[in-house]
Amino acid sequence: MSTEIRKIGIIQTVSLPGDFPNNLRSVVNAYRECLEHGAQLVIAPATCICGIEPAALAMRGSFLSQTQACLHALSQELGSVPLIVGAYTHALSDEELSVGMVGEDYFSPPQEPSVHRAMLSPYLVENNCVTELEACASFELGSQRFYIDTTELEILPPDGSDFLIRLSDEPWNATMSEVYDELHSWTAATGNITVICCRSIGTSGGNVYGGGSAVYTPDGKIIMRLPYFEAAAKVVNLDQPKPVLNPPEPADLLCSAIMRGVRDTVRNHCLNGVCVPLDHPNSALLGALCVDSLGSSKVHGITFEGNEVLASKLGISCKSLKLDKLQEAAVESLGKGHDAALRERLVTTLSMTYAESEGLFLCSPLNRTEIMMGEFHMYGLSGAHLAPLGNLYSIDVYLCSTKMAESHTDIFGPLAPPSDTSTDRIIHELTDKNSAVSALLNPDRNFFFEENKVRSIQRRILLSAVKRSQLPIVLNATPGSERHLFPLVHRLND
Repeated sequence: MSTEIRKIGIIQTVSLPGDFPNNLRSVVNAYRECLEHGAQLVIAPATCICGIEPAALAMRGSFLSQTQACLHALSQELGSVPLIVGAYTHALSDEELSVGMVGEDYFSPPQEPSVHRAMLSPYLVENNCVTELEACASFELGSQRFYIDTTELEILPPDGSDFLIRLSDEPWNATMSEVYDELHSWTAATGNITVICCRSIGTSGGNVYGGGSAVYTPDGKIIMRLPYFEAAAKVVNLDQPKPVLNPPEPADLLCSAIMRGVRDTVRNHCLNGVCVPLDHPNSALLGALCVDSLGSSKVHGITFEGNEVLASKLGISCKSLKLDKLQEAAVESLGKGHDAALRERLVTTLSMTYAESEGLFLCSPLNRTEIMMGEFHMYGLSGAHLAPLGNLYSIDVYLCSTKMAESHTDIFGPLAPPSDTSTDRIIHELTDKNSAVSALLNPDRNFFFEENKVRSIQRRILLSAVKRSQLPIVLNATPGSERHLFPLVHRLND
């Protein structure tokens, strides 16, 4: 290739780990669509061939060999336009990962058999030719020099590079879009280079991959962005740059992330749909998100308090059950004093039984504030297959409800922001940011809280830790979600 590359195609496809035939078909179709629009180079996501988060499969030699075979099969489907793609084709053991680390005692000799982890490698795929590229290294296409990176770190390519291509496999979260736009615009302007970011879409293990692939010009402007959370293919002409609009509002992205996560999780587990409890304050939001994600025919409601009206407004089928006699019989056996916990657990048991009999995922309506504060009973509201709202604070629930109320005008009552957002902020500081209590009580900072409230919340987070060990899959739509099980015992006396 001797001519300069000025038209670049970028594709986003939804892929499943190990589903090589369908993954390959999606990439080939998107590649051909880019060719029809005159692309001189096509770039695909890092996980479009082997699927997102394939680490568990990387221990199998068959998975790695199938990935290599799929890359060669892909090369036979290509025309004269090359394709840059990433794939997990190598597995490194813990011993190999520790090579070069400082300190002999930091990595102690493994006691268990060595664990292998997948390593992402970039590839240049041409007609009947597959070339493995070195991550964080330069290569040439014709007269132009490309630098390829498989991270989202602040990296400036070497002088003389014309393009920086980022094939990131990082999951999406609610702060990523703005932060990464600022980072990549700075990289493009500082290095006087065109930056191309190609990201995956899909859901795995609760992590949502958002797409939003973009192209940044050497002056730091965004001239193309693919949609978030949707498969797409588009060609950008670098000679005719057209600045794009700002990304969607945070509430739009958050709702889209949850809908993507629900849709993929149901599909990945080959189920018929979801079952939504209708008797919780978050039920309207949860039901609206599920309906917009899957369609009303795949969403079933269940109520124990006669809330069929909400189901009717959502256009979904509804199962209405009564607990009075069953609860009376249970109380008669156990004695008084167990009514609240008993009722919640009976509700969950019947809901789970109904959902599984219909081939549905039972969704929990709990949000992050309720989960971290322990405002549920073990094997109660947390007893579900999926918690779509489990990573949203109370203020996030309000923002998403306000957004969804625009299209579902009749299912939400009067919406008002939480009267006290300090609880959310304290939980965020303690669990997401790992701040010490003393930092939250320091009047020299921009914010500080009453000590009694901070200590009370910290203790409730600690006492409810055992409950959180039984959580269902939580969609990680905001950063810090892995801290549901974060240990706080050693921090009680700080």
